[in-house]
Amino acid sequence: MLSQIYPEMKLDEVELLARISTKKRKSSSLPKSTVTIKLTSKHTCEYCNKSYVKESTLLAHMCEPKRRWLQKDEKRVTLGFYAFQRFYTLSAGHKKEKTYEEFSKSSFYNAFVKFGSFVSNVRPLYPDKYIDYVVTSNVKLDHWCREEMYEAYAVELIRKEGVETALERSIATMTKWAEEKIVDSTITLDM
Repeated sequence: MLSQIYPEMKLDEVELLARISTKKRKSSSLPKSTVTIKLTSKHTCEYCNKSYVKESTLLAHMCEPKRRWLQKDEKRVTLGFYAFQRFYTLSAGHKKEKTYEEFSKSSFYNAFVKFGSFVSNVRPLYPDKYIDYVVTSNVKLDHWCREEMYEAYAVELIRKEGVETALERSIATMTKWAEEKIVDSTITLDM
């Protein structure tokens, strides 16, 4: 009978409710038809395990672990996660790659995401090499986002880069600039 009244409840919850209502009827002097029971179903956040009475409250709830999980696909977070993995591979010597769950629970999460944002905004030459350069530079994580760090990387890269590679990169940059500015990129230089 209770399962018909409360179809959204699970079978074990209905059985528990039936036991509670039977005990209340025995101890109560009220007629059987007027016994009332307050239902409290709990909705629990899967990220922080906090419980709420209303489902709408759970849906509006935004804890730090849930926020981090929802940001997983943002570019700055993706770059920060990549830097986190490279850090543990190159510096700490971990052979097993770190998961996103480990990253999101890390105390370094905010610092790596800030670095990911820096890399996204600056758009360094060869971002993978820049991340490896920064990780192996023995500089504090908080200093990875400084312009001086990128300048040192750029100077070292320019010294080591081959002439052909530098020329290809320069032509590609000029072509991209010309496309953005709507300039004819087929202009030839007469020498």
